[in-house]
Amino acid sequence: MYSTKFPVNQWTMNIAVNCYCLLNRVGFGFAILGSFFKCGYEPDVTTFSTLINGLFLDDSVVEAEKLFKKLLTRKLCEPNEVTILTVINGLCRAGHTLTAYDLLGVFEKTIWKPDVLSYSTVIDSIQGLCNSGR
Repeated sequence: MYSTKFPVNQWTMNIAVNCYCLLNRVGFGFAILGSFFKCGYEPDVTTFSTLINGLFLDDSVVEAEKLFKKLLTRKLCEPNEVTILTVINGLCRAGHTLTAYDLLGVFEKTIWKPDVLSYSTVIDSIQGLCNSGR
């Protein structure tokens, strides 16, 4: 990225993180995160949402949960609806539907009010579990 004529800024770095995560190369996405700091940029909610999604896509559920908890405890940035839905969807896809449902309850009482889409994600996951005999 640096050797080309393309401008390197927070936006283009987020695009690179997203590309690596979608290619199941989340490790390279975290390497770009290191470049954020070297270039004097602060990673934002988009950066962290993308990395969390990449970890879920890589079946690294524990690491995704750890990053999300770190995001909250260290106040790295304020999670938005996309971040929260990414975590809920990732947990449901990984079979952790009850954890996702509990998380909805926690968010409902604190920082964010779940909407129809949030509950639909969990309900669809529960329905899938019931249909598969779990």
